[in-house]
Amino acid sequence: MLVIKLLLTTVPGLEKIVAREIRSLLGDSITEVHYSSLSGRVFCCVKDDNVINLLCRNVKTVEKIYLILHEVRLNEETCNVNELISSLSSIPLHEYISPFMSFRVSVNKLATMEQTSSELARLLGQKIIEILEKHYGFAPTVILDNPDVTFYAEFSRKHFLLCIDITGYKVSLRDRGYKVYIHPSSLNPIIAYSMFILANPSNGERVLDPLCGSGTILIEVANDLCGSDFIGIDINFKHVLGAKTNALAAGVYSRMHLIVSDATLMDKLFRVKIRYIISNLPYGIRIRLSKRFLRRFLKALSNIIFPGGIACLLSLKNIRDIAENLGFTVLDQFRIRQGDVYPRIVILTR
Repeated sequence: MLVIKLLLTTVPGLEKIVAREIRSLLGDSITEVHYSSLSGRVFCCVKDDNVINLLCRNVKTVEKIYLILHEVRLNEETCNVNELISSLSSIPLHEYISPFMSFRVSVNKLATMEQTSSELARLLGQKIIEILEKHYGFAPTVILDNPDVTFYAEFSRKHFLLCIDITGYKVSLRDRGYKVYIHPSSLNPIIAYSMFILANPSNGERVLDPLCGSGTILIEVANDLCGSDFIGIDINFKHVLGAKTNALAAGVYSRMHLIVSDATLMDKLFRVKIRYIISNLPYGIRIRLSKRFLRRFLKALSNIIFPGGIACLLSLKNIRDIAENLGFTVLDQFRIRQGDVYPRIVILTR
């Protein structure tokens, strides 16, 4: 049986969400999925190459998709680079690239090595040219910007991989076409969609984001739930206008209700309770949320959430104690990595 090995990259900490999504998308076509927490990488095996196009078109929690061409397991922290590069001779590279195509090599160095990433990329590129020149009589051209094929190599303490980037025409699957207005602290759509998966709102239910910014969370949810309507609140008029622009670009504007207001007053704005609330509490080096704001925000949240409803929040602050004092139950919480910070995704019910 043909087994195709893939490497999927994502936001570190979201590996289990990726595994959940790809199992849902591909079903029995997946034979194996494994990952390490906070690695930002998920490995999977599929038995049908037809599902790769399905994956590339539909997966939303992944940044890059790589087809693994070659893998060498390592037992020591150091490795002989020349031996690893020589092992590429066993790969039928001519099946993946013609001499009339251009290519580049991208290297991710996860282990301590003498060579720099640029030096490793150069050595790998030379070996690829040598292999293809031997097969075709002449070799493809190396082009760093917009090549036809991108080879991706990964050196870690456990393995050496050579892959081909099959993500498609996008630089990354996180690049969504609706992003016309860019919020200065814009949320990665991959995180937004992962929060949607965790909250798991039913189609037809109203969804609220009381700190909506440029609308990323609501748009990600709206693209999947065609029968729901969505409410977004932000205190900044410019961001609300930007959210409307993005919603229009995404084709979901007719189901959006975007309001300029204070999130701590959300319970005063509506007469009905809301079952699903998904929001990103602002965080970063320049942003310091006070405990007073968090208490007021969570108090308003407790007043507006439907009994048994779900709130999925992203927060750099540990909000567990405040939430539990207000009668919430923490169903789950875990860290993700965003640059140099490690915010938590927290799932609450009341």
